[in-house]
Amino acid sequence: PFDTSADVAFPRSVPPKVGACPCLPALLGAEKDAVERVAVLGRLAACPVGAVHAALTPNVVEGGWHMGRAMGAISRWLAYGGGAILVFLAVMTVASIIGRALDGIGPFGPVPGDYELVANGCALAVFYFLPWCQLNRGHVTVDILIDAFGARAKAVFGLLGDTLVALSSVVILRQLWIGFGEKLPFGSDALRAALLMGYKPYYPETTYELEIPVWSLYGAAVVGAFVMVLVSFYTVWRAVTWVVAGREARI
Repeated sequence: PFDTSADVAFPRSVPPKVGACPCLPALLGAEKDAVERVAVLGRLAACPVGAVHAALTPNVVEGGWHMGRAMGAISRWLAYGGGAILVFLAVMTVASIIGRALDGIGPFGPVPGDYELVANGCALAVFYFLPWCQLNRGHVTVDILIDAFGARAKAVFGLLGDTLVALSSVVILRQLWIGFGEKLPFGSDALRAALLMGYKPYYPETTYELEIPVWSLYGAAVVGAFVMVLVSFYTVWRAVTWVVAGREARI
């Protein structure tokens, strides 16, 4: 009853008993938002396996749909932020190069701190792109061997990959948080101990030329790393549903 050729679907938690349901291909998918929720519910209601769908609807539509859309929206806007940073850096770099070429002619000259801005801005952009990349499985993969396996085996390999990414993202967030605590010169000792931030630094460290507080850069990176952890654990849950269903959905 569903047209699965469209690039739309949403994540679902499918129990083993749904294996015989004719709507199973339509019950798989990712966090796209082009399918109207009302239409989805109407088509599910029209399925002959009504009892199964009645049990699935609260968890599938209300849970998976909202979770997937929330992760998609957060990751998308964070990626927009990373893109805006790169656009700014590109314009600034061009202006700095032109200014350096015309240095000594009137007010022209390089942009102060251009190297610092590029180095730190690119790092932040990477952290802001990671959640969207993970959500859409945009990481580089080698599928030569995996393509020889069946659909369920591919789903298992996908689950393994998502699990490894989730564990790595937790390690990255932990290390960034420790670095953030080492650079942040605020907070009482009791609060910092409760938040596992360690002792205050002896002096607030800044970048060399622009004197940007280093703790602010760490804090901005922590935001992206935290969202990455949320998205990576969500993709693990999504991969589990695909393993249970027997195949992965097209993202």
